[in-house]
Amino acid sequence: MMLKLNRTVVSAAVLLSTLVLPRIAAAEPVTVTSGNVETELGLGLARVLFEGNDFFLRLGVEGFFAGVGLECTPCTPGATLNLNGGFRDRGVRAAGSARVDGVDYPQIFADDIKGSFTTSSFQLTGNQTTTVRLPFTFSGDVRGYLENPFVVGFTEPAFVKALTGNGIASATFFFNNQEGPLFSVTDLRYDFGDSAPVPEPATFLLAGLGTAFLARRRARRRAD
Repeated sequence: MMLKLNRTVVSAAVLLSTLVLPRIAAAEPVTVTSGNVETELGLGLARVLFEGNDFFLRLGVEGFFAGVGLECTPCTPGATLNLNGGFRDRGVRAAGSARVDGVDYPQIFADDIKGSFTTSSFQLTGNQTTTVRLPFTFSGDVRGYLENPFVVGFTEPAFVKALTGNGIASATFFFNNQEGPLFSVTDLRYDFGDSAPVPEPATFLLAGLGTAFLARRRARRRAD
């Protein structure tokens, strides 16, 4: 009796592992190491490129949202904003191509793609057009379908991947002094990779001047 019970337990464990392990494997996150997301805020459109280890996904997406698109249309100097964004919870349409785990998908649909980009807040100041760059973190997931869910409904996905990554978010705020002073923003971009703050051109110039000054100072000391 005990032997039969043990065999039953073992069989159940094997069956459970066959059902659960593939889902766990599918849920292991892919780190997006390069690529970008370019958005048109007023239209809710995005061009998506995710690249990672044996992972490539290029999509055109309808259904991207960023709060700054509503909070700064237009906004006044002194406004506190962020560059957060993400794919809408419902009604997303996404299609493109992919390469996942060595398999090429010339056409893939990803209508229920999920993901959010998170940055810190900043205060918009000044009286001229300015570009803001902030580090972001990203997390989400994507399911790839061979058939269009908008036409046939959601079927068994060809792949399921959790996604994570970081990089630099950037947006240009255009200054309008004729009707303001006011700022407005139309586009938002997320570039995956190194999330270290990106120096402005003026910063590079100052760094160069500082280096030249130090070099001249050392030369004078040696001459003395």
